[in-house]
Formats: sequence, structure tokens, C-alpha cells
Amino acid sequence: MAGGFSFRVDNPNPNRFVQKVIEKLKGLKHSVKYFRCDNAGENMKAITEVFDKEGITAEHTPPYSPEFNGVVEQRLTILLRRALASTVNAGLNQETRQLLWAEAVSYNNFTENITISTRNEKPPATFWNSDETKWIPYLQPFGKIGM
Repeated sequence: MAGGFSFRVDNPNPNRFVQKVIEKLKGLKHSVKYFRCDNAGENMKAITEVFDKEGITAEHTPPYSPEFNGVVEQRLTILLRRALASTVNAGLNQETRQLLWAEAVSYNNFTENITISTRNEKPPATFWNSDETKWIPYLQPFGKIGM
């Protein structure tokens, strides 16, 4: 079974993060043979140590070349546009939008991960945590004032 997952490793302990991802994949009976990195330089030494220990081949793309990360770049753009649409739809003024943009991105990312698309029979979040879909009955539109 082949598949791809995208992660940003802006983590203070990147080798621990990568090790956890590999352990999770192996626990789900997926073999990890290749791990693609952008080779921008940050954290590469620590991550390479994990790859060597696990027998994984690191595939490096040229630094600062978004054409090699086309899918990831497109998904980030779509996520940011959805966040903007959510804040506009909520009727927030410009100042409040700027204040809450990170929450809007988080909300849209979360809802995308717990909903089914035409490509997948199951929500993406069920790959990592099977009970993640328990939140679906409690979803509310972004910007709704709570009581």
C-alpha cells in the first residue's frame, strides 16, 4: 500500500516527532521505506539519524522549490482561503479577522480532517485516531457566539 502524508516539522524536537510518526505507521501495519523532506536545512541532521536507525531512505527535494511540493502548497492555499471565507461569512470585521485567523485555520483544518470526501470512504482523522469523528454532532459554524 502506497500513500503520502504531509507534515511540517517546526518542532523543537523534530527527531522525536518523526519517530512518533514512524511508530504510528508501523503500528497500523504500514511499512515506511521512504520519507520525503524538503531539504531546506533545518533539522536535517536530527531527522537523518532517525532514518538511518530505522533503515528508511530519505528523499530530498531541492530547497525552496514549491514545484516539488505542489499538493502541499495547494492544500495550504485552500486551507487559508477556507479560513478567510469562514471569517467573512461569520461577519467579522477586518480587525477581528486578523485576531482570529489562526483559529479559523485550525477550525477548517479540523473539520476537513473529520469529514468524508469523494476520495476517501473514511475521514482522514480516523487514520490516526478512530474516535476523532465523535465531534461531528457538536460542530458549529465558525463565528457562532456560544452561550
